[in-house]
Amino acid sequence: MDKKFLFVCGCPRSGTTALWRLMVAHPRIVLGVERYVLFAHQKNKLTPELYEKQKFFDLQPKETFYKNLVEFSRYYETAFKRFDRAEWVGDKIPLLFSRYEDIETTMPGANIIFIVRNIIDVAASYQKRADLGTWSKDKDYKQAVAEWRQSIERTLEFTANKDRKIRVHVISYEDLFLQTADLRPLFDRLDLDVASEVQTQYRKLIEKSDQLDANRGDGLTSSKRQYVALNAPFAEYRDILDRRLILPAQQASPVS
Repeated sequence: MDKKFLFVCGCPRSGTTALWRLMVAHPRIVLGVERYVLFAHQKNKLTPELYEKQKFFDLQPKETFYKNLVEFSRYYETAFKRFDRAEWVGDKIPLLFSRYEDIETTMPGANIIFIVRNIIDVAASYQKRADLGTWSKDKDYKQAVAEWRQSIERTLEFTANKDRKIRVHVISYEDLFLQTADLRPLFDRLDLDVASEVQTQYRKLIEKSDQLDANRGDGLTSSKRQYVALNAPFAEYRDILDRRLILPAQQASPVS
């Protein structure tokens, strides 16, 4: 297979979907929408064969939570047309941070983009979904702290070794989507230009994030905030931000 492998991951509710939308705007990138999320959660190893064109577009039971690619996301129509010319193929699987070693074993040379977001917004989003019944009741703010902690600690642990066979790039949601950042460091790592399609999509994502941020109420009570403050690993959060690839806007040149 002449493709290179690229994945997007991060604690759920941290902006993995927005990051996915940014990356797949590039005509040389094809990424699934949690294409093999159930497969990965069942502790099966992701292998290059799964990202061959014929297999990638042949959805089978127990691979993901949806039953039809195009009915779930029209993006797959675009992905099919772009696949032959794509240089990078892969997937968005939020909890993939728990499987870094597996990817290193089966796909040496792969790149993984890990996105991190502040725990207050993540916990509030978990709690809102639990309250609305979108998620199970026990997947609440406490679960958010646990998964946020795991995502950061696993990424810190894995990236501490500089001799890894895959590259993990750390991105901050706030740096990327709540201000205009320079995208070149990220796309330079993939040997790609910041295509015009990417710049157009980025402006749309910035505008949408600004609107969501302006209208958002976090919905956490004082006691829930106290739990987050006492249990979230803020020192590790600062450590992971020290490894981020894209710097805040005031330290970087804006995208052209």
